[in-house]
Amino acid sequence: MTENDPKQVIIEYISEPLGQIEPEPPLPPGVEHKGYRGITRKGGGLGAKVQTIRFLQERTLPDLQLHALTFENEDGQQEYYIWCVRQDMPGHWRSAGGANFHPAENISRGHPWVNLAGGWSRNFLWAGGRVLDDGLDVVRVRLISENGIVLEDTVQDGLALFISDRWVERPLQVELYDRSEKLLGTHQALKTPEHQV
Repeated sequence: MTENDPKQVIIEYISEPLGQIEPEPPLPPGVEHKGYRGITRKGGGLGAKVQTIRFLQERTLPDLQLHALTFENEDGQQEYYIWCVRQDMPGHWRSAGGANFHPAENISRGHPWVNLAGGWSRNFLWAGGRVLDDGLDVVRVRLISENGIVLEDTVQDGLALFISDRWVERPLQVELYDRSEKLLGTHQALKTPEHQV
């Protein structure tokens, strides 16, 4: 059964055709939106061609898994995603969300950075993204939450992935370390609206 195989749950979800794009509702008078508002789709998956889906990395807890994967979409473009699945009380695996990441190795910010995307609720967090190390050889990334939860990952193929089955209060302090345990940089990630500046 599909719901007993976490990877198959992901494959079935992302291989569904793209849903219809919903128009963005107009902003209220006098409200200005800065940045990209995003695209809202009604239903559907990601339009992944099943034969091109390749799982790259994973992080697992007993009832929570995070996978990095790549696939070719309906338009023939290569996509890169992190995808989370959770096991419910009857033991079935269900999609808990996903986010795309950019695979390019030649992106630079001028200082070490992790371009994190993620999802969270009161009892779990998943996050991951590309590590931009500006040639400084970042090998380990640590996340420290507002409520003292510490998550760490070793950078593999330029990615860092994190999962927790506890409440993780945002924003997260990100610390990037080299092989000699030297702290190379810090920044905040997954900020709450009151922390956006």
